[in-house]
Amino acid sequence: MARVSDLETHGVHNAWRHCGPEGPWQRLLPGIVAFTTERPTRDQRRQAALLYAGEGSMLTGRSALDLYGLLRVERSVHVLMPMGRRRHLSDPICEATRRLPTPVIRHGFPLTGPSRAVADAIRLDNACAPHLVPLAIRVLDVSPESIMAELDHGPQRLTADPRRYLRSLS
Repeated sequence: MARVSDLETHGVHNAWRHCGPEGPWQRLLPGIVAFTTERPTRDQRRQAALLYAGEGSMLTGRSALDLYGLLRVERSVHVLMPMGRRRHLSDPICEATRRLPTPVIRHGFPLTGPSRAVADAIRLDNACAPHLVPLAIRVLDVSPESIMAELDHGPQRLTADPRRYLRSLS
C-alpha cells in the first residue's frame, strides 16, 4: 500500500492505470492504492487511513480502543491529524486538532492514549458512554476524571451528554 505521490516520486507514474478490473491494484482512498485486488483487511484500512491523513496522524476513538483490546470495530476508521489539514470523507473520519498527543504505538499503529480514545469515541457516539466508559475504567485503568479532562481540552460540541454521564460517576 502506498500514496500515489510517493509512487510517482519513485518513478511509478500513472499508478491509477494499475487499478480497476484490468489491473492488479485497487484505490482504497483518494491518492492511496493497495497492491492487491483482495478486499482490504482491517489493518490495511487503518494503514490506508493513516496514509490518507498524513504524517503525524494517529488512530483514536473506537479505532484505537479496538487495538487496545477493548472492543472490535468494523466501522469507520477514526483518525486524529495535525491542524491545518482538510480531509472530507465519512470513512475514514479525520479530525484535525491543535493538541496532538504523543502517540502510543500498539500493534505497529500510532494511537492516542486510552483516555483520549474514550473521549473521542463518546463525543462521536454519545449513546455508547454508559457501556464504553465502565468497560474502559475496568480494562484500561482510566478514570472518569481523565476522560473528562480530555473532553475539557477538546471541542465542546456534542459533549453535554458524555459530561453529564461522567459527572454521575463521581
